[in-house]
Amino acid sequence: MKNQGIPIISGLLSRVIGTRNERFVKRYLQRVDAISALEDKTRQMSDEQLRSMHGEFRRRHDEGATEDELMVEVFAVAREAMDRAVGIRSIFSPEFGEEFDPSRLAPPVRELFEKTKAEMAELPDAPSEGELLGNAQAVGSWLWHPIPNEIYEAVRGLYPESRRRSAAGRSTCS
Repeated sequence: MKNQGIPIISGLLSRVIGTRNERFVKRYLQRVDAISALEDKTRQMSDEQLRSMHGEFRRRHDEGATEDELMVEVFAVAREAMDRAVGIRSIFSPEFGEEFDPSRLAPPVRELFEKTKAEMAELPDAPSEGELLGNAQAVGSWLWHPIPNEIYEAVRGLYPESRRRSAAGRSTCS
C-alpha cells in the first residue's frame, strides 16, 4: 500500500500557493502591471528622450544596477518606442501614409501634422551610419525626424482599438 500523505499535501499546497505555472504567470503579470504603471511617464517623453534612455540604462548598469532592477523600466521605454516606430510613425510614410486622413485630427494638431510632414519632406534621406547604422540603404526622414507628442496622442485617440490590453482585459491607455 502506497503512502498517500504526500499527494494530499501536494494538492493542498497547490490550492493554497498555486501550481508552479500559476506562480510563474503571477510573477510575469506583476511585471506587466509594473511596466504598464510607467506608461503615462513614457508617453510624455519626446522621441529624443526615449532614444537617450539607452545611454541612461547603460550608465546605470555600468554603475551596478542589475538586469532585474532595470527590466521594468527598459520594457516600458521599449514598448513606447515600438508603439511609435512601428505604429503611429507610419502615418508619415510615403508608402502607407496616404491611407491616413489628417482631416480627422483637431485643427491645432492637424496644423502640427502638416508642419511636421512639410519639415520631413524638406530633409534628405539620412545615411546608414551612427544611430541608423545597420540599415541597408539611406533612411527616409519620416523614420527619424522627431514627431511632437501631441500628434502621437491624437492618433492614439483616433484608433482606440490599437490600445494595449492589461492582463484583466482592460485597455491600459486612458
